[in-house]
Amino acid sequence: MLLDAERRGEVRQVLSALGPRQRQVLALLYFDRLTGREVADAMGVTESRVSQLRRQALEEMRVRLLDPGDRRTA
Repeated sequence: MLLDAERRGEVRQVLSALGPRQRQVLALLYFDRLTGREVADAMGVTESRVSQLRRQALEEMRVRLLDPGDRRTA
């Protein structure tokens, strides 16, 4: 799915608002395409922590990117 320029800007803004470790996890998993184990090794944390950081980051992004009218279901 391609995003229009406005939506891409929103995604960039939301990504920049994440904590540095959350951003790092997303970058390693989705841009560098590392496995959870590889990310854990690179960051010096457990796979469980990688999963936790990923889940927190994606949830924060989901809430921030919802249209204001949709936030009641978040």
